[in-house]
Amino acid sequence: MDETIDPVDGFWTFALRIYALPEVAAQMLDWQERRGANVNLALLCLWAAERGRSLDRAACDRAERAIAGWHAAAVAPLRGLRRRLKADWAGLARTAEPTRHAVLAAELEAERAEQALLLSALAPWPAPEARRSPIRPLARANLLAYLGRAAAAEIDALLDAVG
Repeated sequence: MDETIDPVDGFWTFALRIYALPEVAAQMLDWQERRGANVNLALLCLWAAERGRSLDRAACDRAERAIAGWHAAAVAPLRGLRRRLKADWAGLARTAEPTRHAVLAAELEAERAEQALLLSALAPWPAPEARRSPIRPLARANLLAYLGRAAAAEIDALLDAVG
């Protein structure tokens, strides 16, 4: 990994790559809906493991507090509007689609800003380890610290999908 890359850019690139893997988005969206989990924070747990960093419950709580206001003011309303445009005005697809795409673009920018807030809340970030130890145990521990033991089987399924 190129260490000249800004951590926000590095995390964003990592998140896009991981989220695009089969089954990952579905699992994380399920956590979001059923557990009230924040997808960016779950992705941060994985990114932190890739960098050799352990996150405990206190760090996860600190990160959640750091993004709570932004999430409530920007991310959640944009997500809600995008979903309503898709569901409630599906009959106007041709007419409403440009608006929905614009809202999606704004939502993605809000998600990226949320990632920056997460990184800031838990700074400093170490460079990735030159000699990598297995990432899975640390990723599992980080996700368990965030989601709790009740999610252990789901975490294992996600990590199987991540590889």
